[in-house]
Amino acid sequence: MTEATEQQKDKITLGLITSWGLGLFCLIWGFVTLFNPLTAPAGFTSLIIAAFLLPPARKFVHQKTGKTISTGVRVICVIVLSLIGSAMVTPHAAAILESPEYASATTDNPFVKAASKGENGLMVQSYALEVGEYGVGKVTGTLRNNSNKEFSYVQVEFNLYDDTGAQVGSTFANINNLEAGGTWHFEGPVLEDRATQAKLKGITSF
Repeated sequence: MTEATEQQKDKITLGLITSWGLGLFCLIWGFVTLFNPLTAPAGFTSLIIAAFLLPPARKFVHQKTGKTISTGVRVICVIVLSLIGSAMVTPHAAAILESPEYASATTDNPFVKAASKGENGLMVQSYALEVGEYGVGKVTGTLRNNSNKEFSYVQVEFNLYDDTGAQVGSTFANINNLEAGGTWHFEGPVLEDRATQAKLKGITSF
């Protein structure tokens, strides 16, 4: 076996190791992020990248189509897909964070945390819209005073939406003399029977 053949074999072996390593990483990362609403686009593109890199996937494509994708083309595709996935994550995540569905989610969902808004050390830790047995609703949640100041008055305001995302009303809850480091479990009445979602609008305090 010539020296050139040995060098070519070493390059092929190194290429296979690299393809397997990066391919498995993208495959695992893709499945982890695919089911997170905030990073789903990145997960989808990671799975496509894994298909370009993993030898079994390339072999399957070759058997079905009779075509082989060159190393240069694979590298370009991986770079382009990575850029596309990164570019899609920010606007996609922003759209979810601003949606009423996200705002009404609770921390029971491991992928979607209840939206919080902190002002002057006041932070809504979680909230949800609940509908009672007779159709009477309320927005319940928890606000914590993370400051070392006592507030004479604190009010939380919420916009209410129906299933289509159209705003159908609003509600609020307030408390007097919230102590420094204190926690407030609030309830805001919901009189609109069409309301199924709530979004935190703001916190007023003095």
